[in-house]
Amino acid sequence: MRHGIDSWDQLAWAAGLAAATAAAPLVLLGLPAAVLVPGAVVLGWSAGRHLRSLGVAVSVLTGTALVTVLVPLVRDPRSLGSAGITTLLLQLLVAVLPWWLGRSRRLRLEQAARERALVEQQARAGERSRIARDMHDSLGHDLALIALQAGAWELTAGTPEQRAAAAAVRSAAVAATDRLHLVIGLLVGPDSPTGASTAQEEEPGAAGGTDVTALVERARRRGMAVELSWSRAEVAGAAAPWSAETARAAARVVQEGLTNAAKHAPGSQVVVRVEDADPVRVEVVSTGGSTPTASSGGGRGLIGLDERLRVLRGRLEAGRGDAGFHLVATMTRQARAAGPVDGDPAARQLVDLRRQGRRGRLRAALLPVSLALALATTLATAHAVTVAQTALAPADYERLRLGQPRVEVAALLPPRSQAQPPPLLVVPPAPAGASCSYYQARSSVLDLSSDMFRLCFGQLPGTADEPVLIAKDHLVAAVGGR
Repeated sequence: MRHGIDSWDQLAWAAGLAAATAAAPLVLLGLPAAVLVPGAVVLGWSAGRHLRSLGVAVSVLTGTALVTVLVPLVRDPRSLGSAGITTLLLQLLVAVLPWWLGRSRRLRLEQAARERALVEQQARAGERSRIARDMHDSLGHDLALIALQAGAWELTAGTPEQRAAAAAVRSAAVAATDRLHLVIGLLVGPDSPTGASTAQEEEPGAAGGTDVTALVERARRRGMAVELSWSRAEVAGAAAPWSAETARAAARVVQEGLTNAAKHAPGSQVVVRVEDADPVRVEVVSTGGSTPTASSGGGRGLIGLDERLRVLRGRLEAGRGDAGFHLVATMTRQARAAGPVDGDPAARQLVDLRRQGRRGRLRAALLPVSLALALATTLATAHAVTVAQTALAPADYERLRLGQPRVEVAALLPPRSQAQPPPLLVVPPAPAGASCSYYQARSSVLDLSSDMFRLCFGQLPGTADEPVLIAKDHLVAAVGGR
């Protein structure tokens, strides 16, 4: 153990668990159970709550149980029977089960704390991603249009001073865009979500604060050559309005396409096509320019847009064709955020954390379950052997006749008998001078009756012949009478 205080603390709890396990044989030796049993239960529960190492706990429980069973066995080999089974059963009840319950409680509390911390971490990362997305969508779009407008001014300026001023404005806008992308990269971080998981929390108009038509008009006012083509298909459901999520996603597709065109293909012709059907199809095509994943942006806009559409169960295609680059998005008219999608790192991390918690609880349950199964198997085996060796079937008992020679009776008897019946049975006085044997009154292994048969043998008065059966009794529990 790495920490001194923790090591002494863990050692103390291991000793307490050993003491709880050792309390069982002390009870069987006659020490006061009213003190030992509650104390063992409390110690076992507390050790489960504080003893962190599963291996140490299992070693302590197993070692103490073996010692308490094997030491009496050395003194009396017959103690392995009922006394050994009773000791193990009592240890299971007063030490192992309380320890397991305490450990399970601690594991559940720790699991809940880890899940809360993970959810808080994801919430903070999601908020940072939302802020970064808003900066990218709104401020980045505006800076790109400013750079575009400054470029147009530079081309139409009448004097060298005006052209120089326009060039300075355009350069400043481009530099500001680059710094914005740097800030977004630092804000989001390599392990942060893209922010699509929080898309359903946005207010209407979050995608630049405008709809598709307003975005196109705004770009035109800044000097961009944009053509808008809007068609409505005659299909069922086409007359219904778009959901807020669909409208925001469509505006974001158009905004991303216009921003990329302004940054990477200034002066190009941009065509925005909207097919108002079900599903809705939004396409932005720009002639010339580079692929819309420029190094200055790191592709974060497209990544975030793709994730947004995945949450809405839509699809995004981006690439370069013969005429230039294009964005194509499809989504249902009534799209709704469907929660974490398959492969979402945050959801997968939470699932993995819960799976680890279940595995830890299952490992802790192996010891009590294994001990209970071992005891049940031992008891079942002992019961089957006892029935096979000492049980006399009621049908065979009825066939026995008083006065029948012992040799004939032996043919119907089991291999062994019991010297004494349990104290709960009512036993009448045995005939004078008789030798009595006791047998369990059971017809099969599944017969759990506590009744017994008593057979007494003796010589008839005035004879020296072989002993005969002189008494046969069916012994029943005291509460039921004979």
